Amino acid sequence: MGNDKIVENDLYFLCYMIERVARKLHQRNRYVVNQIPENEWLRLISLANVLHCENPGKIEDEWIRDYELQQGAFDILNVDTELVKAIPMETQMGKVYMRLIVDTLQPEENYVDGMIRVYNNELCETLDNYNCGAYYEPSYFIARAYINGGFCDRIYNYLRICSNAVIISINNYICFKDGRDYKLWKKFMMRIA
Repeated sequence: MGNDKIVENDLYFLCYMIERVARKLHQRNRYVVNQIPENEWLRLISLANVLHCENPGKIEDEWIRDYELQQGAFDILNVDTELVKAIPMETQMGKVYMRLIVDTLQPEENYVDGMIRVYNNELCETLDNYNCGAYYEPSYFIARAYINGGFCDRIYNYLRICSNAVIISINNYICFKDGRDYKLWKKFMMRIA
């Protein structure tokens, strides 16, 4: 491992590369995180300040080959175009995850421990559902949702009683179990506030 101090930017690089590899393989981010052993993550984060100078496509291919990562069937880019005007770039999602890891890092954890913990949390399913737009929320709001076990408990409970819906995000959408998405109206929001 390198002698340089590990900084947030090193964590960001790993989150960015996880996003790239997962998209390329049509896998969820947690698959990539869980397929690479923790000792390798520690090595990779210690080399991140050098690896970020490499071609990201080359690093993708190396990770896929070296860690025997397999093709999957999950396509994060398969979105409802009526709801999603622009899909967030890998760099944007890398920042979302890096901030969430840093904002929820426990005193006894290093960045790799926090990364493994966050990517294995069910909140990632919400963040990676681009139809709902939870990734657009401010980082403090995403961290609070992580700590509280999800987004919008109050609205979720109301909708569960009224329509058996599962709320994913308050960012203008309600996501139902069957995948339908409906815009929230201000009137509705004021009624349950």
